[in-house]
Amino acid sequence: MFSLRRVFLKSVKVRDLEKVDPSKPIILAPNHQNALLDALLVTTSLKQQPVFLTRADIFEKPLIFAILRYFKMIPVYRIRDGYDSLKKNEEIFDQCVKYLGHGKTLILFPEGNHGDRRHFRPLKKGLARIAFEAEKRNDFNLGLQVIPVGIDYSDYRKFRSTATISFGEPIEMSSLKKAFDENPQKGMRQLNLKIAKGIEPHMIEIPWADDYDSVMQIRHVYSRRYHERINGKKGLLSIFDSHKKLIDAIGEWMKENPDKMKSLSSLVKSYFDKLKELKLRDHVVEKSPYSVFGLILKSLAMIILFPFYVYGLINNYLIFKIPDYFTITRIKDTQFRSSIAYVMAFVVLLPLLYTIQTIIVAIVVKSWWITLLYLASLIPSGLLAINYSFWFKKLWSRWKFVVLSSRNHKDIEFLRDSRDSIIKTLDEITA
Repeated sequence: MFSLRRVFLKSVKVRDLEKVDPSKPIILAPNHQNALLDALLVTTSLKQQPVFLTRADIFEKPLIFAILRYFKMIPVYRIRDGYDSLKKNEEIFDQCVKYLGHGKTLILFPEGNHGDRRHFRPLKKGLARIAFEAEKRNDFNLGLQVIPVGIDYSDYRKFRSTATISFGEPIEMSSLKKAFDENPQKGMRQLNLKIAKGIEPHMIEIPWADDYDSVMQIRHVYSRRYHERINGKKGLLSIFDSHKKLIDAIGEWMKENPDKMKSLSSLVKSYFDKLKELKLRDHVVEKSPYSVFGLILKSLAMIILFPFYVYGLINNYLIFKIPDYFTITRIKDTQFRSSIAYVMAFVVLLPLLYTIQTIIVAIVVKSWWITLLYLASLIPSGLLAINYSFWFKKLWSRWKFVVLSSRNHKDIEFLRDSRDSIIKTLDEITA
């Protein structure tokens, strides 16, 4: 799906997809961070068309219901949906078992819900129940595989972020027959344990609740330097591997040095608080000092590109703004915002508005080739407009940093010194 993997997201990389044999009945078990987008990312990586379960309450709106059914999503009910609704799950689970019996692929999130932290939450029993029931009905000769999947986003909240998808080693359900025959609950526990162990190497796991924010900030500051030091290879998957090793190294150090971790956390917090106060980003400090001549050249380039930015903004304004306004004002769950924004922008608004705009242009210019050129320009000019806004913010921040530095601003000195201290400490930790 081009609109998801190349437009809404900047880049998506997949690892070990060959572990998924489309000729076999399969349950894919991904970690769950980003609502609908998690399922769509896995779906668009596969050769086969899977079916997946999602929470029932989001099916209540007729438009959303139509869209979700289009993507072959099936509602699953929770206690909060009402006790009577839970009875419907038996029918849903039975339907899933039949799908597997016909060699289909299901996507089931073993955590049962999404979470805003990079931490694998306790697993529910739904996936295990469906998997064992499917094998039980086929005398454990179905050949069902459960494949753990790890998903990671550079920032699940932001448009034009990046994502990685890694497929783990398949779990053969037949290998759990003995445990299930002895005790069904024991069999389900063993399956969940295998799933958790299978997903963990393929996701960023930060299990320390009290130090979570500090570790995320440390990762933000140090991950690029660490990657260049230990790996240096380009590519999202290579970067993911470096980030994984960095988190593990920090975790080991934290166990042995809790007091030093408190000092480092305090320094990192002060650094980010000052960045927030000055409305700057870490990358502005990281890339300093700046050449004034270079900034002037970039400013001239921005002036030259400005008319193209205006063209792209005018033709895509409603596609940008309507989902943004709707999700911020109406969607309280931040992890649903990017999913809803994607559906509104690229499934609903983009085809609708582009069609209307192209018809209007065709009527006005009365030239088929100008109309085609106009239609072909819409997505590229929209991407240019988005990137232009990013470039402008980055350039503005760098000019601001240069101006503050020229005045010997004490806050700039604080930022530089703090960042240098953080880097030095982390160099020692990861040596």
